[in-house]
Amino acid sequence: MNPELEQYFSPSRLAPYLLPGETADVAFARYQWNLRLAESLLPSLNYLEVGLRNSLNRVITSIYGADWLLAIPRKLDFSFEDLRNVDNLKIDIQATKGYPAKHDDVLARLGFGFWVAFFHKRYISGLWSRGKNPLVSVFPNMAPALRTRELVFARLRTIKALRNRIAHHEPIWKMTPTVDEVHRTCLEIVRGMSLAAAQEFAKIDRFAQVYVAGLAVK
Repeated sequence: MNPELEQYFSPSRLAPYLLPGETADVAFARYQWNLRLAESLLPSLNYLEVGLRNSLNRVITSIYGADWLLAIPRKLDFSFEDLRNVDNLKIDIQATKGYPAKHDDVLARLGFGFWVAFFHKRYISGLWSRGKNPLVSVFPNMAPALRTRELVFARLRTIKALRNRIAHHEPIWKMTPTVDEVHRTCLEIVRGMSLAAAQEFAKIDRFAQVYVAGLAVK
């Protein structure tokens, strides 16, 4: 391996990409593949996060009204931390934009973890047991066997873990469940929310090609 590259990335950085008996050149090739994998997953993560945010917002709006993020309903039983985060966002929006935060301003800045948390059991009484079957409203195309709060929560947490590994530049090429399985889960959830979105996503998804190409790295 080029000594300059080895110094630039460091042996400790490349170690997670090295299998017994392999050379540093193979580890670096796998490191590059890991980066391409992360890049190829961004569209699926985008489709999932945007769709989940908007679907949940529509359902919660139907129960609590259009500006629920500006005055969090007590029945939603938000944690102190989430209440504080929303309040801090509103303060920051006021400071940077020069006007009181609007619902959509706050909506756009809430992270993926905020939306995943809605599938925790603490929201059963405040969300999932209200209205006309909220889970069906969020996932109209999902198979009934998969459309349970507990299972959706577990699957979203797996996707969140992958998302966090990508954000922190950690290895994803060798993980459990595999990155291929998580990608497939991501697509199933997107399809569960919108068939039209799943069809459009298929036109730009190149994860499979990147994944298969990297399996040959030796």
